[in-house]
Amino acid sequence: MTTDEVAFWSMIGSWVSGAATFLAVLASLHIANRKPKTSLTCKVGERIIFGKNLLGENLQESGLGITVVNQSTVPVKIVSIGWRLSKHKYFYQILGDHHSDAVPKRIEYGEQAFFWIKMDDNDWLERFANDFKKHNGKLKHLRCAVNLSTGKSFYIKPESAFLKKLQAMM
Repeated sequence: MTTDEVAFWSMIGSWVSGAATFLAVLASLHIANRKPKTSLTCKVGERIIFGKNLLGENLQESGLGITVVNQSTVPVKIVSIGWRLSKHKYFYQILGDHHSDAVPKRIEYGEQAFFWIKMDDNDWLERFANDFKKHNGKLKHLRCAVNLSTGKSFYIKPESAFLKKLQAMM
C-alpha cells in the first residue's frame, strides 16, 4: 500500500467518523428536547351509582359518567369538561354533584378522575337535547371535551346508548 492510498483511506475514515459524530449529536439533542406526550383514556356514558347515603339508606342514581385515566408519565391537570357540538360551537359543563370530582383535578400516572352528571331527578338531558337542537348540533359530531391546563383538549365520543337516548329526546 502506497503513502497516497493510506492518506486516502485515512481521509475517508475521518469523514465517516465526523458524519457519525454529527448524527450522534443530532440524536442526543432530539432526545433531550422532546416533550413528554400526554396520554389519556376516557369513557363517556350512562352509569348507575349504587351504595348507601349518610343515613344508611340504599342509594341508586342514574347519570352520565365521564371517566378519565392518565396513562402518561407526567401528571395532568384537568381544568374543565365540556361538549363540542361542532367545530365552532361548544358548551362548558358545570359540575357540582357530590359524586363528581371537582375541577381543576390533578391526576398522576395511573390515577383516575370521575365526573358525574346526575340525570335522575333533574331535566339535564332534556335541557341538553333542546340546547343541542337549538344550536343545530349533529349527533355524529358530538364529543365530550376534557380540557387540560396545558391548553390541550381530548375529545371523546359518547357511548352509543347515551347518543340514542339523546336522539330520542330531540
